[in-house]
Formats: sequence, C-alpha cells, structure tokens
Amino acid sequence: MRGSEPFLHVAEHARDHTVGGHCRGGRTGNRGAELCQLANGDEHGSLQHGGLHDGWVRVRLNERDVNTPGARGGDRERSAVTVQELRDAIQRVTGVDVAITEIQEARRFRDNSRQAATYRKGQVLLAGDAAHVHSPLGGQGLNLGIMDAVNLGWKLAAVLRGFGHDQLLDSYTRERHPVGAAVLNNTRAQAALLAPTPQVKALREIMSDLMDIPDVKEYFGRMLSGVGVRYPMPYDAGTDHDLLGGHVPDFVVDDTTLYAIMSDGRPVLLHTPRAGEIREAAESWRDRVHIVPALVLGRPDLSAALIRPDGVLAWAATSFTSPNITCLKTALHTWFGPPRPAADDDA
Repeated sequence: MRGSEPFLHVAEHARDHTVGGHCRGGRTGNRGAELCQLANGDEHGSLQHGGLHDGWVRVRLNERDVNTPGARGGDRERSAVTVQELRDAIQRVTGVDVAITEIQEARRFRDNSRQAATYRKGQVLLAGDAAHVHSPLGGQGLNLGIMDAVNLGWKLAAVLRGFGHDQLLDSYTRERHPVGAAVLNNTRAQAALLAPTPQVKALREIMSDLMDIPDVKEYFGRMLSGVGVRYPMPYDAGTDHDLLGGHVPDFVVDDTTLYAIMSDGRPVLLHTPRAGEIREAAESWRDRVHIVPALVLGRPDLSAALIRPDGVLAWAATSFTSPNITCLKTALHTWFGPPRPAADDDA
C-alpha cells in the first residue's frame, strides 16, 4: 500500500535464501554418506545436515546471494523444490556435485523481516503473519500469532458487547507491536549466527560456551517462549509486582485453580477476606468481571488480583500492603469500561 501513511512498513529484506529437506542419494545410501562428508560451505553460504539415517540425510542449505536461482520468489515461490534445484544449490555452496535420487519434505524460504507500522487502521486489524514476517528460526511464529489473537480477541468482544471503547482497540498495537519487533530482532540475530565466516564461527563458539550458564539459558528460554513479555500498564497500578503486565501462571484458588475459573473467558478479580473491601469497590463492574472471594490463594505474594481474559495481571494487592482501591477502579475502567450507573445497581 502506498501513501504518506503506509499501512505496511517493510523493515528488511535479508539476503539469505534457504532450501532443504530429506535427501536420498542412491540405492545403497553411498551417496548419502558422501553428502554427510561435505564441507559446511564458504562465504557464499552454508550447509547443515543431520547425518545419515536409513539412507536419508536431512539437509539445510543457506545461500547468501540474492541472485541465486529461485531466491527472488523465496517463500512466495509455490512450485515444488526439485532434485536438480537442490543438487545445484549444494554444488554452488560446496563445490561438489552430489547425486540425489529422491527428496522429501523439501521447501524453500527467505530470511525476510517485515512488520506492519501499526496493527490497526480504522476497522482493519492485523494479526499473525499479516502483521509480521520473520525467519522461522527458534519456532516463535506460532506462539506470536496465537498471542496476537488472544490479546485482540477479548478486546473485540468487549467492543461488540458495548462496554469496550476505541482506546481499548488501540491498546492492541501498543502491547503487541513491541513483542513482534522483539521477535524480528532475535531472529535476525539467530540468522546472523549462521553466516559462514571465521568471525561468526568464533562468535558461535562463544555463544555455545555462554549457553552452559544457567542464567543465560533461562534468559533465552524466556525470550523464545514469550513468557518474559510484560505489557506496560497505562496507569498507576499501585504496585510494582513482578507479574504486573505479564501472563499469570496457574495457581490454586481454594479447591480449584485460576485457569479453571477463567475457562469461560471472563476477567477475574480474586480477593481474600483480608482484602474484602475490594468486592464493594468492584460491584459496579460485576456484570463484566467475575468477582471471586477466596480463602486460599496459591501465591503467598498476592492478597488480590485483577486478571484480564488473556491472562494478564492488570492490578494486584500484595500480602504485605493494603490494596489501593483508587488504582483498582482505574484498572477496571481502563479495561472493562465505565462503572454501571447507580440506578442499575438498585434495579
């Protein structure tokens, strides 16, 4: 789309063109063994393989030249990968002509990185691959798209039910766009580590050593899984709880669990007797929010919690401080609309 306010911002066209699949190199598998012995490539690209298994070798070939045959189509090229295409690619990267008789599960893709400048324009909303495209490295695309939909879905439902507002839909871009940008960033970093140069090889060795450190493994695990995501709350929540703006893990609530309570898709306000004044403050939202008194919360650091339908902690009271009722009402109003008029309460 062209214009002064483009809907789609093309962030980057990477140079890498990748083709791969399972290859069989002859009736006896000798050609497969030959393929396993190939060098990893040179400055033109790299070859990775999973070793010989029942005569088959899993191959991934990465080429750096954008003029490579088939590269311009990239992941938009719909024709099947042919034996000859894969043979030619291996020859270009390794300088060796390998006989391949069969291929399975072959596919090609490019290391493209693109992200829409905004996920909303009027009544048009983007999610998943329509909002962002990135390298498949790390297997993050599925989670990223699902969490886009989870974030957007309850907000659309709120608008359709009449208590959501325009600002609520705008919060979708505000919350999810930085998450998509972070995934584009880390997949670019992973793609850079595949470059077949002595400098990058040395960097890969250092990264391998770092991955032996538990804190480093935890950092990358949280980054790739998305569990470390924290949305900034557009108000003073009255607490700096570690989970504020993040997705709350399941925990025990009396004789059930948080996720069981949330299975109907409604927001939940949990509170213990110690924080009983919370129920009175939230009464005007009881038609939209499931208010749940509980004797036991399986998190000793919480005496009350407001949790959005997407599992995000929007407000909390800790076991060591009195709940901030003003901040609670602000959070309720922000996510679930204005309080019900007093006349409705009396009806």
